[in-house]
Amino acid sequence: MAQDKTRNIPTVDYKKDPDYINVVKFIETGNFDGARETVKKRLDKDPFSLIWTNLLVDVHFNLDQLLQFSKNMRKQGKAENKPELLLLSALAAKELHQNKKAIADLKKAIKMRSDIYTLHFIMGVLYLNENRFDSSIEHLQKALDISPEKADPHWMLSLIHKEKDEVEMAKKEGERALELEPDNSDALAVLGMILSEEDKIDEARKYCEKSLECDPENPLAYIAMGNLNGMQDEMESARENLLKACELDPRNPDARYFLSLVFLKEGKLDLALENAKKAVQLDPKNPGAHYTMGAIYTGKGMFNEAVNQYQKAINIDPDKAEYHFTLGEAYLGLSLTGKAEIEYRKAIKMDPEYGDPHLSLGVVYKLRGLLDEACDEFEKAIELEPDNAEFLGVMGVLLFETGYFNKAKEYFDRVVEIEPDDPEIHFNLGEYYLNTGKKEEAYWEYKKCLQLNPEHSEAEEKVKRLKAFIPGDIRNNLQENE
Repeated sequence: MAQDKTRNIPTVDYKKDPDYINVVKFIETGNFDGARETVKKRLDKDPFSLIWTNLLVDVHFNLDQLLQFSKNMRKQGKAENKPELLLLSALAAKELHQNKKAIADLKKAIKMRSDIYTLHFIMGVLYLNENRFDSSIEHLQKALDISPEKADPHWMLSLIHKEKDEVEMAKKEGERALELEPDNSDALAVLGMILSEEDKIDEARKYCEKSLECDPENPLAYIAMGNLNGMQDEMESARENLLKACELDPRNPDARYFLSLVFLKEGKLDLALENAKKAVQLDPKNPGAHYTMGAIYTGKGMFNEAVNQYQKAINIDPDKAEYHFTLGEAYLGLSLTGKAEIEYRKAIKMDPEYGDPHLSLGVVYKLRGLLDEACDEFEKAIELEPDNAEFLGVMGVLLFETGYFNKAKEYFDRVVEIEPDDPEIHFNLGEYYLNTGKKEEAYWEYKKCLQLNPEHSEAEEKVKRLKAFIPGDIRNNLQENE
């Protein structure tokens, strides 16, 4: 889900505007009457200004009057035929997660005035928040038809194309935004995120750094940099940048979402869950946040809860193969192999190049005793990802368990080439050597497993048992060194 940015639309030097500075201070100090009076004076001059409309919404948010404010503006806007009041109602409704009401307000406003840039721009944002990309593009293009000099619709279009995996179009729109406004912090941040996903890390970092330089108070800039940090395992920097984004914009769902990903990557499941829940509260229609909650619950072994969250992600974005695959994994955790199989097959149909569902489908067949079918699925997974150590290892274990020892060893050897420091593959090789009568070779593989994972109790037991089969002089040296 792209970030909801309508409360922070850049305008040249707007943060240096004395009225803007005063209003921010008024809100921080609780002088809401002063803030409201100043904002209304500015809206009298420019009733469709995003800066001042959003600030008026902020005032009512802080007064806990947002729902009534939205209702009042809607009623007055309809009665007086004033699209600017319906704009305020829509912005308030959006903050209340009432996107359908907000869209309805703007539809009425556009019927009254179809030539207003702001109305089409915000409509594009609302449709983007609903994942209705085509409708979003339509209104952002209309906004550009009205005001072709504006940069913001271009970086919003860049976000949409990024969500649709249309990378070249995404970059093109981001670059167009920068042609119009070279110091547009949001456009720089979006391009930074796109380049991060392309693994062009140095270039991405330059864009993120420039985004922060252009606007040190832009949450999206910190999100882009934090996301980059997380991808590069710079976890401390990732946390710092994402927490800064949360501080600058406490209602920003993406800051919480990416922070949850950082904690999940670190294995801090409770903190990950706390932030994922906040992301969902702020943006209930973000499929990624629900998906992340599902992954966290899976990590906690709470498979029923994981199923619930994966299903919510699928309800929002039904065509993502990964969501169906992980739902299948949660069902498998509940031993519901029939439901798991259905989801794996959906994932394969959506993405025939996706290896993981084939592997898990093979596991389902193996559990049912259908070993030939399991082997077929494992082979399909390996064909798609021939250097995937997990796929090769699982195939090796199946062959070993069915008595094809030498064939199994071929797969185990390939895993060692790819992941030489994986303790489990050395344990599996130990099993191979033990079952083929090569006890000394088995000893050294178990020993290697134990060195890589001192907590591996099975390897420890077999090392003790097999030590007697090591030649005397070597055994004595081992004892001296232990």
